Amino acid sequence: MISLLVAVLTAVTLTSPFGEVRAVATDEGAFIEVTVTVEIDVLPAPDFVVVHVLKPDGQDTFSLGEIGGGFYQGSFLVAPFNRAIAFEAGWGATPSALSSTTSLLALGVDGDLLRTTFPPGEIRGSSNWGWLALATTALALAAFLLWMRLPRTRETIELTTVDESGEATAIDELTHPFTPTGGG
Repeated sequence: MISLLVAVLTAVTLTSPFGEVRAVATDEGAFIEVTVTVEIDVLPAPDFVVVHVLKPDGQDTFSLGEIGGGFYQGSFLVAPFNRAIAFEAGWGATPSALSSTTSLLALGVDGDLLRTTFPPGEIRGSSNWGWLALATTALALAAFLLWMRLPRTRETIELTTVDESGEATAIDELTHPFTPTGGG
């Protein structure tokens, strides 16, 4: 009785032609059996109504049967994860209508039946290594910027020329700039 009350309280309304939508699930060992109910609020009645269950590697599609009053219902088995689902209804030659995507949890499936990929509170991966890499990069950048700001001593180069007699003459760059000569 309580699960029925929870399902009624957590019913979702999608955009037209889809009306009220709800889902309930029961534990079936390694799987859960999900029963979805969707209202189609237009006439004439659609030729088909399906639910698309989205998975990381594609999707599964399940047919829903009419239960009266514009409501369609169906059940399917899935792994106990909070799957994204969408509904589709089709009328002969006209294009079919696709609902917005919602989730099993949003439609009222008990969260205790659904597993998460990572248990709550458990840290997966190596997030501490990421912080260490960030700190190391910041330290290296600070050291580089400090090195760039340090004053530099300018080395002067003394140029000398040796003439034919073997005497060396010092050339000062500031008073005697180098001018290339064209010799070949």
